[in-house]
Amino acid sequence: MSTEATFEDLVDALERPGCAVCRLAARRADRMLGSYIYEHVNDVELRARIRAARGFCETHAGHLLAKLDALAVAITYRDILNTLVEELDGRLREGALQGGMLARLRPRRRGGPLAAAARCPVCEAEAQAAGRALDVLALHAESAAVEAALRGAAPLCLPHARIALSRGRPSAALREHQRRGWSALRDRLLEFIRKSDHNHRWDKLTDAERAAIVGGVRAVTGARARPGDDVRAETRKLRRGGTNAVRANRRRRGSRPPGG
Repeated sequence: MSTEATFEDLVDALERPGCAVCRLAARRADRMLGSYIYEHVNDVELRARIRAARGFCETHAGHLLAKLDALAVAITYRDILNTLVEELDGRLREGALQGGMLARLRPRRRGGPLAAAARCPVCEAEAQAAGRALDVLALHAESAAVEAALRGAAPLCLPHARIALSRGRPSAALREHQRRGWSALRDRLLEFIRKSDHNHRWDKLTDAERAAIVGGVRAVTGARARPGDDVRAETRKLRRGGTNAVRANRRRRGSRPPGG
């Protein structure tokens, strides 16, 4: 099954809660961590990348711990800590051999001692997935299917909206989608504030107004954790045979994707 966002993936994500690009990026990051734990924890090349990055970033290290695979964590971080100890030992030996003044004159490594030489590999995969999703959105933004999905979709988060609206000639539908989505969140937050006043304590909060507390934050910051409802989307994709099977079925029927 393809790990890249397709037109079908984008439309599906737009029909679900939250920023669609965050969802697709988090899905890719989560699947990479799962693949690492179950298939690639002893992959020499990948382990070298993880060592160079000094492990995963704080966010993705937390996601790794949440997978509850203690052995994979132990193997990974024993390797990293061993590398750090060896580097410290090497620096201590160099300092002892060169002596005081020479040690002070010796050029320092870029980034200082123990600095990472690479980016967290899951962050890289996440960024690539987001870029791919934004490419698909830009290509199909004016298609009937995307415009229909946008009408009921949550707005993109600010970081992804900024990128989407800066690419070429953004569609009027996407601009209107963002304005409508952010305005609705703003108005729900205003209602939450109003109903929090003592004089309106008997006015019941709606579910949408309660959800706007988290939704308002995520609309500005984005979200990096895979949503709990996302597994069903992947299960459905597996059931239909994956992206390649969908494309093969189209070719047999003689149809093409929007914009294709």
